[in-house]
Amino acid sequence: MLCKILHTAMQNYCIAPTVLYLLPSSSIHSSEKSNMARSKLDLPVADKAPSDDTLTPYDNDHLVTYLRLLDADAEGADWTEVARIVLGMDPEQEPERARAAWESHLERAKWMTAHGYKDLVRGGNPQ
Repeated sequence: MLCKILHTAMQNYCIAPTVLYLLPSSSIHSSEKSNMARSKLDLPVADKAPSDDTLTPYDNDHLVTYLRLLDADAEGADWTEVARIVLGMDPEQEPERARAAWESHLERAKWMTAHGYKDLVRGGNPQ
């Protein structure tokens, strides 16, 4: 079921999963995408991802970020590259902040694959 959800999400953004994390958010735009899809890619990333036991509005808004983090992790990408490209943070200027954000968001992305997706399947879509 999770694979189907992730596949649908990827189709909505017209991007192959293996290249998703490599593209800066600003370069993932096409004329076919809606303004809503663009805004989901350009949302700012918090210094720390949520740690709630249920899906949050932040999680819902950052599903693409989580997918990009999981893809980068599966590819063995260096965390500094991922922090810069996916999270929009500069690990050279703010290494502790970037590392903490990367760690918390990757942890949340992994939580989504084990637990959070259930809220999506049930139709939970926090506003």
